[in-house]
Order: sequence, then C-alpha cells, then structure tokens
Amino acid sequence: MEEDNLPLPLLVQSNENETSERLDHNSGQRSWVWKYFDKPNHNNISVCNVLNDSGKTCNAQLKIVGRSTSSLMSHLRKCHSITQDEPDNA
Repeated sequence: MEEDNLPLPLLVQSNENETSERLDHNSGQRSWVWKYFDKPNHNNISVCNVLNDSGKTCNAQLKIVGRSTSSLMSHLRKCHSITQDEPDNA
C-alpha cells in the first residue's frame, strides 16, 4: 500500500512555562507583542496597531532586528504603557 511510504508529520513540543521574546521562525509568531503589531513585512518592519486616546491608530513602524521583538516591547512600554502583565489595551 502506498500510504505506508508517506512521511510522518513533524511534531513540535512546546514548553508552556517557556517565555520567548523572539520570533519563532517555525510558527511565525510566539511573543505576546503580536496582538499589538502587524506581521512584519519583507523588510522586517512591523506597524503598531494600538489606539491612542483620540481613537487613532499609532501606526509607528518599527524594524525587527534578527528575530528579537525587544524593540516592539520597548515601544509598547514607553509610548503606550503596555507591558506583558498589563490588561489588553489594543
């Protein structure tokens, strides 16, 4: 039977206690910041979607260096007072 020769799907285990501040190149997005930013474009630029007090979107464009999301976290903390432990403001 031909089905016996099909490759098995790749299984990936995750550790629920693990926190990451980097992009997961396999699944695309793992960090908490992605609920506030668009997926990076081909130039690794991501756009902030947080609404300000007047209801306008921030639209700040931030460059992602390597796979680190630290610049995105810094923007959220400094410009919007949002941290991982804060309630959802987006």
